[in-house]
Amino acid sequence: MSLFSDPTDLNAHGRNLAQLLLLGGFQLEALAADQPEVTFSAWSVAVKKAAAGRGMTLENGQLDWLWEALTTEPKVRSEIGAQIRSREEEWKNQKRVTVLNRDQTLGIFLKPFTAFGGPVLRVPAEAEPAGTIRLLGPLMIARPRVNETKIHV
Repeated sequence: MSLFSDPTDLNAHGRNLAQLLLLGGFQLEALAADQPEVTFSAWSVAVKKAAAGRGMTLENGQLDWLWEALTTEPKVRSEIGAQIRSREEEWKNQKRVTVLNRDQTLGIFLKPFTAFGGPVLRVPAEAEPAGTIRLLGPLMIARPRVNETKIHV
């Protein structure tokens, strides 16, 4: 999908937006009919697949906006709102993986390192941390479940 598919057609953007809303809404309704819970991950995979099948390219942020627009619409909320899981709920239920183990040490650097006015991505080897933390237990983060892997179109 392009923002303006024909510069002489002033209604192109409106049609593309309507097509995106219909596509997202249809996928939301189909998932709700099929599953007890509808998550952003499952819905976004379905929307990306359907969009690719229609030759549409989704830009960064469009899925986030579309999910928010569809799942907060009053009629959608009254019909299937109980099945829709918030992105926060979904994130909290993701499988956790260990990033660092017990007894590993983290350095805390309170001053940012910059070069040529921009941040440096790597801390120089000779830099001394302002403080350190020794982990008393493993440090874990959440990651997507295997069956909810993102599809890149």
